[in-house]
Amino acid sequence: MTLKEALLSISDSKQISSVHRHFKTQSETERAVSKLGRILENEMALAEPIRDFQIRIAHEFSKSGLTGLGRKDLKRIPYGLWGGEHPLSALEPVVDTYLHALRALGTASWFRILTRVYFQNTHQRDATIEKVRQALLKQAGQPAWTWSGPARQFDLFSQADPSDKILKLFKPSIPAIEALGELGFKHGLETSQFASDIFSLTLKHFKTEKARHEDWMWEFGQSENELRFPECTSIFVSALLNPWLTKTPDETRRQRLIDRLIGLLGDPRIKPGAWAGVDQDCLNLIKRWLIRDSIELFLDIVDESAVDHQWHYRRAFWTSYLEDDYISEAWVAFGPTPENLARSRFKEAFDTHQKYGQLTHLSDRSHSVLILRIGDLTVAEFSHNGKCWIWPSAHRDRAPKPYLPRYSRNELMDAPRAFIHHSASSFKWQNEVANEIYRDARVITKRADWQPKG
Repeated sequence: MTLKEALLSISDSKQISSVHRHFKTQSETERAVSKLGRILENEMALAEPIRDFQIRIAHEFSKSGLTGLGRKDLKRIPYGLWGGEHPLSALEPVVDTYLHALRALGTASWFRILTRVYFQNTHQRDATIEKVRQALLKQAGQPAWTWSGPARQFDLFSQADPSDKILKLFKPSIPAIEALGELGFKHGLETSQFASDIFSLTLKHFKTEKARHEDWMWEFGQSENELRFPECTSIFVSALLNPWLTKTPDETRRQRLIDRLIGLLGDPRIKPGAWAGVDQDCLNLIKRWLIRDSIELFLDIVDESAVDHQWHYRRAFWTSYLEDDYISEAWVAFGPTPENLARSRFKEAFDTHQKYGQLTHLSDRSHSVLILRIGDLTVAEFSHNGKCWIWPSAHRDRAPKPYLPRYSRNELMDAPRAFIHHSASSFKWQNEVANEIYRDARVITKRADWQPKG
């Protein structure tokens, strides 16, 4: 059968007319074109935008069916089935004509393109995806076809649920990408929708064993510090953090998780959009870890230069609020001298993500400030002999915002309340500050916890 005969056998005038009417009523307003997948954008190699390709194919069909198209355009029709402004999957006559030609004339390259597009679009729920599945299932019966073995072994194109068979292949003893390759998903298909579904399936399957398989999940879920499956961000982050909602990881693992997730998604306090959809308990957990890190960073660096009798009482006081989980936001701003010290001591951490802001317009370059939120009250605690400045909730609009890249010294000293750190050993300033916090936020810590340790 010739190409023209194959196409004419299904393309009648009624089908052509229905396609013409469909596209004639479509809006010409340009919308964002959906990506067909990272690898498909390179492989399609269309000499025109996908929108133009879809409209051109439909136009040719409306005139004389697909007989006016050459083999090259016919072979590339799968690229226009989904995505873009005018998906060809909505045009049943075009789909049926293409599949008819596929059965009559399709070569290995035709099926290779269709298979890749199918695995990129397994989330589709229309009649076309089912027709394509059936065509590929039939092709899987051909022993010489590349996908025949994996298709039979793992039910890739059947209506049966392949979950149990696939899970036997995906286990922590085998690197996930290696398992994907064994399944046939390589050369770009390791980022396909079908691979994404496998990723979700394995994360759910591990359940309580997630803590043991952290490294395996990490290698599966990202590549070169980029999300492999952005649509799985929520389930991925939850899988990594869920084990630690009820217990505390050792410090090495905790810091590794922070560095990995912040390096991948950014600080949730600074880039909350990247964390949208993440389980709230998991989000609260990593925020608590980051709050602790900010406070301890400030305390550790100031310990290097502050006069001991001035500082160790302040460390004990603010640590008591940290340990009782009363601090909802924390950020540090360093002057030039402590910034250099922090960078030299924590170089690897600073290379991963920003951990502080800069303090400018200083008369003493060694000063730093710790910005805290307790309820709706804001605190700016200066190092050395600086005061503790407090903005009650009624003045929150005037208070400094945490997580900014830089602060002027003067803007952090414009609070309605200011406290001098005097008579620390008798807890005088501590009582004054604690009472101010209690009046506004209705929380207070035990006086015994204000006593420096050691």
